[in-house]
Amino acid sequence: MISISKQALLGFLMIMSLQVFSQSVGTNNNTNTQQSSKEKIQAQKVAFISQDLQLTPSVAEKFWPLYNEFNSKKDEYAKTKRELEKNARKNGIDQLTDKQAQELIDAELNFEQNVLDLKKEYVEKYKAVIGINKTVKFFQSEKKFNNYLLKQLRGTNKTGNAQ
Repeated sequence: MISISKQALLGFLMIMSLQVFSQSVGTNNNTNTQQSSKEKIQAQKVAFISQDLQLTPSVAEKFWPLYNEFNSKKDEYAKTKRELEKNARKNGIDQLTDKQAQELIDAELNFEQNVLDLKKEYVEKYKAVIGINKTVKFFQSEKKFNNYLLKQLRGTNKTGNAQ
């Protein structure tokens, strides 16, 4: 059974995460639905990891902005790569010149290297806020949440309904 302090922490984290991840609402209903789903998933992730790491509200207030900053930077790296991939698919992968194919390979390698460098930078920041042991546990918790999410999505895809 969850104690009152854990319930309060989870409530606080859910509210905080919704504020942190909320963005302006688009005009397209599909965009609104996607954004709402993304916000719900992010809120669940924050609550899941915060509980798993047993983050206090004061530590969570310091940790989650760092995590969001990391993800924003990673998303910027991915955006460049996605644009090249989108253009390649539009024109047909089989129709790429050697130069275009090399650009795609370079974009993938650059993305992976940039993400690795970013992780190294943010591991140091995470350790300063949550300590080394919780930093290790954070990566494990993130993987556990992603596996949980994949299982949920697989269940939705098989039945057409969320389980």
